[in-house]
Amino acid sequence: MATTIWLDILATFILLIDISLCMKPNIVLIVSDDMGYNDIGYNNPKIKTPNMDSLAKNGVILNQAYVQQVCSPSRASLLTGYYAFHTGIQNGPLKSLTPTGLPLHLTLLPQALKGLGYSTHMIGKWHLGFCNWKYTPNLRGFDTFYGFYSSHIDYYTHTYSQTSRGNSGRPNSNRQSSDGFDLRDNKRLATEENGTYTTELFQDKSIEVIKKHNTENPLFLYLPFNAPHGPLQVPKKYSNMYTGGTPNRRTYAGMVSALDEAVGNVVSALQEKGILDNTLIVFTSDNGPGSGGNAYPLRGLKQTLYEGGSRVPAFVNGPMLKKIGYISEEMIHISDWYPTLVGLAGGNTVSLRGNLTYGGNSDGAKCVFPFTYKGKTYNGCITQGHDQLWCSTTRTYQGKWGNCKDVQPLDGVDQWPMLREGSKSSRTEFVYNIKDGNVRDSGSAGSASGQAIRVGNYKLILGDPTGTGKASRAGWTQDPFVSSQTSRGRITSVDKNAVYLYNLRDDPTERTNLADKMPSLVDSMRARLESHAATMLPAVFGRPDQRGNPSQWGGAVSPGWCSVDTSKIIIG
Repeated sequence: MATTIWLDILATFILLIDISLCMKPNIVLIVSDDMGYNDIGYNNPKIKTPNMDSLAKNGVILNQAYVQQVCSPSRASLLTGYYAFHTGIQNGPLKSLTPTGLPLHLTLLPQALKGLGYSTHMIGKWHLGFCNWKYTPNLRGFDTFYGFYSSHIDYYTHTYSQTSRGNSGRPNSNRQSSDGFDLRDNKRLATEENGTYTTELFQDKSIEVIKKHNTENPLFLYLPFNAPHGPLQVPKKYSNMYTGGTPNRRTYAGMVSALDEAVGNVVSALQEKGILDNTLIVFTSDNGPGSGGNAYPLRGLKQTLYEGGSRVPAFVNGPMLKKIGYISEEMIHISDWYPTLVGLAGGNTVSLRGNLTYGGNSDGAKCVFPFTYKGKTYNGCITQGHDQLWCSTTRTYQGKWGNCKDVQPLDGVDQWPMLREGSKSSRTEFVYNIKDGNVRDSGSAGSASGQAIRVGNYKLILGDPTGTGKASRAGWTQDPFVSSQTSRGRITSVDKNAVYLYNLRDDPTERTNLADKMPSLVDSMRARLESHAATMLPAVFGRPDQRGNPSQWGGAVSPGWCSVDTSKIIIG
């Protein structure tokens, strides 16, 4: 009898395991590119996004969702669960000829989900390095990849160019020598789709993945569209939906509406497949608006540390959410999606500390923190060439290579209780960014000045808030569909050495600098920011390497021209 009872218990236990595996939710993570706070219908009725509006209003609108200020840092944070300054991608978007990429010791979100039984697919923009195949999506956890490696491509020819395209949708004839074809089906050049509008192409490929998906495994679909990032191009049927404003604004708005239609069609495919009722849909922009976009009433644009640069449209939708149909004012950072989604998938979010098994040229040493290297103190492992880990066996630099067992804990926090039940956020502060001012030629675009932190309702900015020194990016710009005038005049200059303190609860548009009135708070927040800065990894570096010029690779943006050899380490 006892044996029978134990066998029944064992059978029940096995059944529960099987059920839990089957019930893991599908995850569709959609990222738009350069879409501002005022560029979605539920924030701005001038913008026609009925599909995303419906998903948001029947889910949870995340009105305090923060990202990094530009492309590569946001994508690095999203896929690693770290602040960008803990990945080496903090100084700006990676240039096409940068001979490095997102550090290989980091375990990315698709790798973590793949280990939990997920089928993992990526369709869209990578922009995290491609000089070696090891940096590319197929070798970073994705079962399949369809998309492009660089920062942007022509929406029709699928060619990367450092020059802009006009509203006509035709390529600019002033091509630069580093231009090249950049669209891949896994590792194969996908030249057969020339002339197909990229947003529609990524929609179709997503639908194809959904139709072919084996439902015995949960699905993770990462869908980072390049829309509405420039070049500003869209079929006329979408731009013709808009009147007034400027030509750039109408084209940009049309790109957003095309994106919205694609999102709606992907959701319909989930429904037709019969898996929508067990799918969590996450939507976020990667940063604030660029050309044609708008963040009003927030201050600033992409690249800036102002709210308009990093507070973006975001929402979640899914039947597993207990409380829906409301606007959440709880704080969430882009790094939070990693532990949140891994936890939802059944992973251990408490012990997530990056890839602890990475060896490199290891002597088995254990890191001791903090340690000093070249006069700077670190509380985490640093990388040389961002391909291998280094740590000290003492508190000063000894030149010893180790496996860095004490890796920096994730910066992201599990926000599932807040998303599911409408409870309080799991965080009370976050760092907007800390750039590495010691890197003169980082291989990435943008200035190395400026850093900012939010603690509770207060925000401290040290140095240049614009990231570029351009005062034109520092103001409050009305939507051109409403007015062509800049609210309260234009900002004419930027003080790169100033200190700014804002109360975002009372002053969300950052008009009143409280720094002189609250010096004690400035000092305490500055100290908090400095404690974070002490853990910063050096920014990725490397002058543009002409070995990666597409002219050397048959006119295509291609991997295969940089080394990630970990056996020869030189620090200098």
